[in-house]
Amino acid sequence: LDSLLAQFSDGGAALIHLLSVSPASIEKIIADPTALDWVALPEIHGGVRGPGRMLGDYRAVVGEGNDAANGFHSLRRWKARETLRIALREVAGWSSVESTTLELTHVAEQCLRLVLEPSYADLTRRLGEPASSFAVLGMGKFGGQELNYSSDIDLIFFYGEDGSLPSGLSCH
Repeated sequence: LDSLLAQFSDGGAALIHLLSVSPASIEKIIADPTALDWVALPEIHGGVRGPGRMLGDYRAVVGEGNDAANGFHSLRRWKARETLRIALREVAGWSSVESTTLELTHVAEQCLRLVLEPSYADLTRRLGEPASSFAVLGMGKFGGQELNYSSDIDLIFFYGEDGSLPSGLSCH
């Protein structure tokens, strides 16, 4: 434990504070004990991480060739780790409220992307390529990049025009 706490510039005080005020963080560590070693790494907790770094870590967690069920398990594990890291930085005073809400939004964006892209590819493979464009619009706090830990995400799905797929189903 001493070697783990020594990895923090504050001797682990921020981690101890987080665990004393956040039962959700304790639950994340109980579910994935290796998350504690991960979040203790200075390159992990030491700074803001953009969507690119987050996605790189997700790819490392999920690995190659996993099935969808394992992919969702890996996605939940990755999301729990990222929110643990963000909470640690917030409680320690290492990030501003604006940075915290932006990073939480990036996590949600990556989750949406990581679920939507393979789902859309699967539907296209099975049902045919639509002759219409497709987009997702984030509304509210999600669209404003101001998510908090308990925010849900409000989405609107758009498609370009009515029509039918090669399978006979409508774009709608």
